[in-house]
Amino acid sequence: MLNYTRNNLIFLMIIFFIGLLPAQMKTESVSVGLGPGVVAGDCDFGMDDPKVSGNVFIRHKIGALVEGQLNASFLGKLTRDDEQAYSTDINSIDYRLLFRLYSRSWISPYLYSGAGALWYAVKEFPPVQYRSAGADEEGWVAVIPAGGGLQLRLSERVSLEFNGGYNFVFSDELDMLEENKNDGYFSGTAGMVFSLKAGNPDPDMDRL
Repeated sequence: MLNYTRNNLIFLMIIFFIGLLPAQMKTESVSVGLGPGVVAGDCDFGMDDPKVSGNVFIRHKIGALVEGQLNASFLGKLTRDDEQAYSTDINSIDYRLLFRLYSRSWISPYLYSGAGALWYAVKEFPPVQYRSAGADEEGWVAVIPAGGGLQLRLSERVSLEFNGGYNFVFSDELDMLEENKNDGYFSGTAGMVFSLKAGNPDPDMDRL
């Protein structure tokens, strides 16, 4: 636990000192992004096996350090391979707000949170002793994504981006077992962001 806390503090200190570097990077008008990702279920059976997914988004500017993003994730799969084996396909769409902690010439960390809808369909059922009789095999449910990310500028219009977080699902049926606790899943993405308008590295012309 102490090692975990110490590592987190070191990471935050590194991010803070990087933030002292000059200039700014953020979405100036509209940008689009795409990339592969990974999802891992956090359901009644515990942490599931991570599986590859896909992600696309459209991002737009709202304020100085606030942006909106329409996000779609697809081809996700929650699954495990043990005595409680099951497999559920998931696809989601959500709208989230991004809050940039700061914005510099080549790096910009951010936090995000939003709300959306998740479509799930159970493809492989767990053994009968691990199933709830009344659980729905598929359907639309609400989901709240929350997490953080890091955007790295590669050129005037292209950036590399990493993000990860947790998705709170308003259902306890993704694994066909209802245990009075809603399911959820972890997700992460590594992809490219393409700005439709080149950003100004010094919008207030103060040379900082």
